[in-house]
Amino acid sequence: LQGDRDHNGKAYDPVVVVRGENKRGPMPALFMTHYGIEIDLMNYGLYSSSIHTMLKKGEKFYFGGRNQSGAENALTTWERKENKWEYYESKYNDRFVSDQINDIEDTDKYIFMATDFGLVRMDHDGSGFKSYYQPRNFATDLILSLEYSKGELFIGTDNGMYVMDVKGDSIQFMGGQMVASAAIFDILAYKDDLWIGSDYGTVRFDSRANKFYRYSSAGGVLLAITFDVEADTKDGLWFATEDAVVWMNDRFEEQERFYVEAELDGYHPNRILVHERYLW
Repeated sequence: LQGDRDHNGKAYDPVVVVRGENKRGPMPALFMTHYGIEIDLMNYGLYSSSIHTMLKKGEKFYFGGRNQSGAENALTTWERKENKWEYYESKYNDRFVSDQINDIEDTDKYIFMATDFGLVRMDHDGSGFKSYYQPRNFATDLILSLEYSKGELFIGTDNGMYVMDVKGDSIQFMGGQMVASAAIFDILAYKDDLWIGSDYGTVRFDSRANKFYRYSSAGGVLLAITFDVEADTKDGLWFATEDAVVWMNDRFEEQERFYVEAELDGYHPNRILVHERYLW
């Protein structure tokens, strides 16, 4: 799921890519207007049936795939105005270490990709690559999540969390007993804090105190596995956990809760998106 605004603050329509098959041609992408009335399946040059993550940068889209069949693209880019498509696979680029992409993040100069076999850095024009992997940079190769804030790239792995000084091109392990060995599924920079979704539950990193805090709510919902954290359009945060979707305001007071079994028909949400007045 990917929503965005232009430089004047006007909301773009949210873009949704769905998994499916189209044996006659490119994978159809599904576009929804924010009026929620029309859905158009449009054949674009998206030849992967296993899109796992997306990034929208202006009029350019980045689609990260899982390449589960061994014959699909790991990364597909699309420039919408020019309708220009480009494709990347590890077998054609030795700097592209993996065809399984878990997250994509934009910085001031580079595009970073979290993969099953390390971190990949790509120039914005696609001309240059650099890879980071164990044992030189990480204690594991499985990179799950990325978040860029104020010159630093926060990196979530299946075994703890790291921070990169992007300009200095250096990576350090972030301590903290609550995340030292956790699988970090999502990281969100919100105001002066980092909110972390992990298999240890919801964790907040207070950058001023340089401390980690584990969060809970009534019934211990936020102590459960937390897959995604998103900022609300007006106030507070949304958390997608294995038991419920929870909304907390800026005073960390719970405002809303939707249980997986009761309100979500048993479906466990692993990605959420807040767009206008809707939660997807």
